Amino acid sequence: MRNFFNPFSGIIETRNTPHARTLRTSLKTKFSDTFYAFHGYLNNVGKPSNVGLFDYATLFISTAAFLFLQWCLNNKEHNRLAWLLFIPSAAINIPIYVARLAFSAVATLISAPVTLAVQGIVHFFNKDVREKALTIKLTTPTGYDRTLQEFLKHEALDLESLEATLQPVDAERRSSHIVFARKTEDKKTHRITYSPIEGYDIKFEPQQKQAVAAFFKLNIGRIETRLEAAKAKINKPEEADEIYSAFTAP
Repeated sequence: MRNFFNPFSGIIETRNTPHARTLRTSLKTKFSDTFYAFHGYLNNVGKPSNVGLFDYATLFISTAAFLFLQWCLNNKEHNRLAWLLFIPSAAINIPIYVARLAFSAVATLISAPVTLAVQGIVHFFNKDVREKALTIKLTTPTGYDRTLQEFLKHEALDLESLEATLQPVDAERRSSHIVFARKTEDKKTHRITYSPIEGYDIKFEPQQKQAVAAFFKLNIGRIETRLEAAKAKINKPEEADEIYSAFTAP
């Protein structure tokens, strides 16, 4: 749900779960999200981009300078004008980027009391939902059930590096289950890859209804993000709403 001109769009993950990231993430991630709300995600290779509050503060002059540098970088091999302007553009962007970093860091520190307060409120009011989601039982390759919390520990994962997808069990699509993958981001290129975690899944059983509802409400593994994106591609966003309602209904 990233909107290029919305500095907070990285925090709002889906239409049905707008507050899931705030409710789900750790204090460390909240500080990171705060920093990038000021900084923006302009150089977001392989992922959607959006401006930060710094870009609004500079009346988008910093945005234009950075996008022009990107154009020079992408075209300098076959465009003489881009090649000639690359070094001047880089020279202009260096002090702007230093200012962007400094502004974002200072603003994050200044807003730290708000971030801490949000984390405290979430922990107090939402602790039960998170704990309920972590008790959801997974089928394992050995045939024994394991809770989501045990699974994360066994696979050395945290909630933010887990990917979950709703898939049909059979060709008739009469029932579905949740399968998992490990998300890995290259620190140099920022490209994200997904490695399937074989043998683990969540089957929907009546006794798991509350845990499954919590799983969807917190958008664990970006399950609702993927669901809404898949339905949007076939111009049927209402189907995502219906599925979400079915899994989260009391």
